[in-house]
Amino acid sequence: AGEAPVLLGKACEFLIKELTARAWRHTERNRRRTLQRQDVHAAVGESEVYDFLIDIVPRVPQQGAPTGAPTGAYTAQASGEHAAKEGAAPAPVPPPSTTPASASTPPAVPA
Repeated sequence: AGEAPVLLGKACEFLIKELTARAWRHTERNRRRTLQRQDVHAAVGESEVYDFLIDIVPRVPQQGAPTGAPTGAYTAQASGEHAAKEGAAPAPVPPPSTTPASASTPPAVPA
């Protein structure tokens, strides 16, 4: 039971690496050097293995959509450090906890 979090973490790492590699291949096919959400969406759509992500990965907006209209799409900031939802202010990032993880107690579960 103690190794379950480690194994789950490693599985997530492999999933992200594989999905990123597939998305990068789409980026290169389109002769670009920046990975975009449409590349991730295409990578998810090319294999049945990623079917569970179909509803999670944002869809690519239609080519005829008016520019500047809020589409619910995520765009990368110029710095590339974070993404913000179009038309909305970025959510504040909470400060890191100063309490050691071992000192925190799990939330109480109502009976």
